[in-house]
Amino acid sequence: LKKLNTRLKATTVTRNQMIEKAKAAENDKARLLALIKDEILGEADYLEAMERMEKLKTENDNNGDGAEGSTAQETDQIKILQMAWRSVDERHQLDLQHMQNTFKVATMQAQAEVEKARQAVLEEKEREILRIKEEMNVALQNAKADSGFLAGDGSLQNDSVAVKKNEAIE
Repeated sequence: LKKLNTRLKATTVTRNQMIEKAKAAENDKARLLALIKDEILGEADYLEAMERMEKLKTENDNNGDGAEGSTAQETDQIKILQMAWRSVDERHQLDLQHMQNTFKVATMQAQAEVEKARQAVLEEKEREILRIKEEMNVALQNAKADSGFLAGDGSLQNDSVAVKKNEAIE
């Protein structure tokens, strides 16, 4: 009887320890589920996955696939979390692709604007060069007519120098 009482006490202590461990495990499970549902996935994603899982379950029941297994199988929270995680991951991938495409478009637009500005600067430079050449030609012609730059009697030699200067300007 004494041995039985000792075993009973030991068994009771072990049982109480197991109950405490089970409660702690349930508490940790609830905290982890709350973390995943609220912080990682979001309640809406979890509910959507749960609805999809129920829909799949009813489709399987209607098709006759595993009718016995589906009644024995309760809603598996891990499968629901996996579904929700996958849908969130797909959405994040699509968001990332959208951001990358937006960045590419913005980059291409910026490059086009830079090219436009570069082209405008080159055109302005060409116009300015042409304007300066025209002014120099007019000044050269005026100097030739006035004989201001060409010293001497206005002979052919001076005219050839003026033509060379005109050609160098152009």
